[in-house]
Amino acid sequence: MIEIGIVPSIKETYKNQFEFSSDIKFNKFLNFIFKKSKIYNLGFKNNYKKSLDLIIFCGGNDLPVINRNKANNLRFKLNNFIFKKAISNKIPILGICFGAQYLAYKFKSKFKKKKHIGEHMVNLNKKKIRIKVNSYHNVIINSLGKDLEVRGLADDKSIEFFSHNKKKIIGIQWHPERYDKFKKIDKDIIKSLCS
Repeated sequence: MIEIGIVPSIKETYKNQFEFSSDIKFNKFLNFIFKKSKIYNLGFKNNYKKSLDLIIFCGGNDLPVINRNKANNLRFKLNNFIFKKAISNKIPILGICFGAQYLAYKFKSKFKKKKHIGEHMVNLNKKKIRIKVNSYHNVIINSLGKDLEVRGLADDKSIEFFSHNKKKIIGIQWHPERYDKFKKIDKDIIKSLCS
């Protein structure tokens, strides 16, 4: 059994009232990848486990350097808390959409405001194949920071997929959990973190 921690997005539903949120299909998607899994929603301190096999920073929110508001600031603090725990315990990390942008930011990557909404093609470097992905972000990663390697580019040369050269860290800018029929390529990418 694999144990997975999900860092959810944070929404301000009413003034100063915040809720954790993740896509309802996430559990189904993770069960597609890992036949036997236990999934935890991670928050501040109360439910963090050192024995996790994978931590996922899911989509939602924006980096505070792009869009500063209370929900984004709180999400950034939560991500920082979990990121430090993951690194110190050598737990593999997957970033999806905002999660990928957060990881890229932690390693001093560069961003540009540009909409990527809807489906588009990504060229996977090592496999030399093109895949169609869905995107829902208003910021692109246009150059990677220290120890990060490009693994997939959109046709406009924005970075859609990257990995860390020394740590088990992967970032993807699309949402594999949002498809009606999950894709084997996404399964292979994510499973590679846990091998």
